[in-house]
Amino acid sequence: IAAGCTVVLKPSESAPNAAAVMQNIMEKYLDPSCYVCIQGAVPETTKLLDQKWDKIFYTGGATVGTIIAKKAAETLTPVCLELGGRNPAIVTKNADARLAARRLVWAKTFNAGQVCVSQNYILVDREILPALLDEMKKVFQEYYPSGARNSPDYGRIVNNRQWQRLKKMLNESKGKIIYGGTMDEADRFLEPTVVQVDSASDSLLMDESFGPLIPVMPVDNLDEAIRIANSIESTPLGLYPFGNKAETDKV
Repeated sequence: IAAGCTVVLKPSESAPNAAAVMQNIMEKYLDPSCYVCIQGAVPETTKLLDQKWDKIFYTGGATVGTIIAKKAAETLTPVCLELGGRNPAIVTKNADARLAARRLVWAKTFNAGQVCVSQNYILVDREILPALLDEMKKVFQEYYPSGARNSPDYGRIVNNRQWQRLKKMLNESKGKIIYGGTMDEADRFLEPTVVQVDSASDSLLMDESFGPLIPVMPVDNLDEAIRIANSIESTPLGLYPFGNKAETDKV
């Protein structure tokens, strides 16, 4: 739309209220011969993909992104896929533990962690690990003095399917819960949960959580952190290094 192209917009059915607002704005302010909003789920999306487009722009997960790319290939339709990612944060021994804790906790509690550019896991130098965990606990208390559940600023998981997915990731983790872990399916509440893990193959690192799960993995040095991050996802959507300038430049 910003580029002046005509657009058919299909918002996510997972957030129906936001989708309704988008449709209302489009129909109220934009030329209906140029801009159309279509609501629906899998059947409607499938019908849309049967049409011939000049370009398809999709934001979402890799599973659906793969389906869209395959369908678009049938008609050689160009695609732009924004698929989230397993984004690493790296905290070296020279980092400001307080600053790192504030920023990383904020990123994983904003919208209950349902943000594609938030960090998916934290690789932290063993030397600074105790300080970082201590600062994170302080930040949780600062952000949510009455607890996340009672805070008007802490959201809920978008639907029951996603809540169950996050619960399964946490259940399958071999890590140790350092903070949080409280959950309530009826309210779709999932407390911000810090988990110390010891393997790059842990469920919390190998999959994108898109939720308030905060796995922390200790490493011996920066080179090890970079090696692990590359082995998990060599082209992440976001990358968050904390350390001195030489270290962040190296990352």
